[in-house]
Amino acid sequence: MKFCTNREARKPSSLFLALLLAFTIAANANRIYAQDPITPSSLLVKISPRLKPGGNGRANITLHDETGAVVTTFNVPVGYATGLAEGVKGPKRNITNGDTPFGVYKFVTTAGGKGYELGTGYGTGKIYLDDNDMFGEVVEAHRKLIRLHGGGTGLADPFADNQPLLKTLGCIRMKNKDVNALIDLIKTLAEEKRPKFVFMGDTAYLNSLAKNTSLSMVPWWQVLRNDLHLNTNARLAAGQERGSRGIFRRVNWLYGERRQNTETLRDLIVLFSTDVGQKGAAALLKLRLRQDELPQFRDSLELNDSLRPKIAFVLCYLGRDCDNGINVLNATISTPSDYKGFFQDEAQDLISRLIDKKMDEGNLEPASILLRALFVAANESDGALSEGLAITFTKIIRDRTILFFNTFKQFSVSVLKAAWLRVYTLISSLRLLSVSDVLRIRSRFKSIPAEPNFRKAFITFSGSYLQLLKKGHP
Repeated sequence: MKFCTNREARKPSSLFLALLLAFTIAANANRIYAQDPITPSSLLVKISPRLKPGGNGRANITLHDETGAVVTTFNVPVGYATGLAEGVKGPKRNITNGDTPFGVYKFVTTAGGKGYELGTGYGTGKIYLDDNDMFGEVVEAHRKLIRLHGGGTGLADPFADNQPLLKTLGCIRMKNKDVNALIDLIKTLAEEKRPKFVFMGDTAYLNSLAKNTSLSMVPWWQVLRNDLHLNTNARLAAGQERGSRGIFRRVNWLYGERRQNTETLRDLIVLFSTDVGQKGAAALLKLRLRQDELPQFRDSLELNDSLRPKIAFVLCYLGRDCDNGINVLNATISTPSDYKGFFQDEAQDLISRLIDKKMDEGNLEPASILLRALFVAANESDGALSEGLAITFTKIIRDRTILFFNTFKQFSVSVLKAAWLRVYTLISSLRLLSVSDVLRIRSRFKSIPAEPNFRKAFITFSGSYLQLLKKGHP
């Protein structure tokens, strides 16, 4: 009889090792196919050069799942949407209102979608990005408030599905139908599967980031490599074989759940604050019936809840607690907001709507206070905030000329001329005023007492605007 030594007794058999290896491979395979629930999807925005260098200034926008595969649903590709990345002050990307800056952005949320109206400048949909957590030339050039959105102020129908793409003041302009499809697709994803990163740049720029191993420890590096198909490990291969099917396992359930939900007070506040069309008007009717609930609901929220400034807007719109509402909104327009997930371009939209409301009511003082805050915000505006301000300033100087200039006169002499230069630059960026508009504004301006240097500056710049109109659009 042969007895085993202690060493031989401890030595595992080759059969045991084979079984252990097989179990480990199977376990890893199951983990790969299940996918880590915190792995996000992402948006890849590949930007073409402008026309003169040999491109067309367009942006090719794709939604990628956690494996890097382009997301499709119902066998219809929703990636490959197109946009326009040209700014009115391009082709430079390192100046405010220039072309869309390259870099890595954080996705925040979406607004609107099919059937919504977010205003002429944004069309039916808007995708918000985080200004405080970005990387690349967007940070180096101090750019901000870059969005993906539809619309086009000055178009016959800025809410049409297939509207022409006009230049922006730094954002990516998309066809309304494309931004709607993208928003609807993102909404079908479970919260943990929604995009986390948005990569913007031309092919060379994105590849340079993805191949820069010094960035390998930042959380977005592997995600970008997946999107560009630069990872070849087993996890990616398995994920791509699965395709994007798993990301939509909850689609029908989510839609069913959404249909069953009744409109909450929060839903109505967000809808009216966002939509300027029929959906928003319907929400306002319901809010009128529930307005007594608003103060208590506001006080139940955290102090930094993004709903607070929207409630302030709704209450003021309904003629309640307006002094507080104006103070809240004015505090959010000139500096980054203290309210988590509430941005300056949102504040601008709400302030602009309140100015119209107060003017319609003949209440000039609050309208002037609100307009002054927008003038101050214009100094360092960029992206979506610049576009919103340009639209608002154009509308007010044309339709509310006396309010416009009387508010401007409140600035000190030392800052008045510089402030007017920035506001004029924004107004001229969209070129929405006609020759007759400018001449009518000039006539009204002459009837208002004004500081001599400002009077001279306005006459000079209005003449420059007329010259722009003669040259036509670039």
